[in-house]
Parts: sequence; structure tokens; C-alpha cells
Amino acid sequence: MKHDEFIGQVQNRAGLTSREEAKVATRAVLETLAERLAGNEPFSFY
Repeated sequence: MKHDEFIGQVQNRAGLTSREEAKVATRAVLETLAERLAGNEPFSFY
């Protein structure tokens, strides 16, 4: 999946009004994930 397609999917699934909002949300999620993985914190989806 290409970057633009991915951002479009984030925008649609999250119900965001702009691609910029989707970019900000994506960055926030990826940064949080990176912090958790780097700190060896337990990961839970529940």
C-alpha cells in the first residue's frame, strides 16, 4: 500500500475531515507504538 492510499484509509476509517488530520493521527499512533516497543512494555489489545 502506498503512503497516500494508507493516509486515505486512516482518514476514512477514523471519520476525519482532512488528510492532515489523518497524518497527525498516524504519526501519533506510530510514535506511541515505537515508545512502547522500545521500553519493552507489555502490549495488550484489550
